Amino acid sequence: MNDSLAGPIIRISPYELHIDDPDYYEELYSQHKPRDKYLFAVSQFGLPESVFATVDHKLHRPRRAALNPFFSKQAVTRLLPMLHFMVEKLCGRIEESRKLGQPMPMREAYLCLTTDIITLYAFNHSSNFLDSPDFAPFFFQTVHGTEESIHLLKHFNFLLNVFKALPNKVIAAMNPGVLLYLKWQSVSSAPTPHRVKADSRLTSGNPRRNSRSY
Repeated sequence: MNDSLAGPIIRISPYELHIDDPDYYEELYSQHKPRDKYLFAVSQFGLPESVFATVDHKLHRPRRAALNPFFSKQAVTRLLPMLHFMVEKLCGRIEESRKLGQPMPMREAYLCLTTDIITLYAFNHSSNFLDSPDFAPFFFQTVHGTEESIHLLKHFNFLLNVFKALPNKVIAAMNPGVLLYLKWQSVSSAPTPHRVKADSRLTSGNPRRNSRSY
């Protein structure tokens, strides 16, 4: 489309605008003019009670406030030993590949690094994908499958409940990406036994203890 004719803001549907204007950022994400989230966009995940999928701004604000202490500068500083250990583990894997003269799948490696850190902090249970000899390709497939299935579920979000009611073999035959997404959702939705900020293993002087599964 010719930008000179269309302009930086284009209506792509009755409820959506496509904005290509950096100067409009402050208006779009203004703290003084809060907006509710777009139900069509968040319903695709099937998590209506989550912070991310909360549509009403007035309800989203207190829900999000409960998470603020976990992302404060002080909280992140306490995680530095664990972060350093995870990065050192990745560097060790890179050095192993260098000595063996083998190529290293960096995309999968970085995915394992970020996933190990996030799962340990969010669920108090690290996935330990960096310990996988082949960098957990099944998880890479899960992420890729989720990306593929999300377009379908965005437009037909009622199918999520239909898929949940079907046997795994049927889902795998119909859409493998949806099956991988549902499996990951069930893992991430499992109850967390202890809040991470109360676990001294994350902030102890011996970060190597964080590599274990709790």
